Amino acid sequence: MGKRKSKAKSAPKKRMDKLDAIFSCPFCNHGTGVECR
Repeated sequence: MGKRKSKAKSAPKKRMDKLDAIFSCPFCNHGTGVECR
């Protein structure tokens, strides 16, 4: 008889860092060119 397979531990969930709500435009580099809601 074989051994029972042990249940593999699930990988920890990756935590996403919050992105900035307002940042400079990637094209013209204007100060508050892009705003997220």
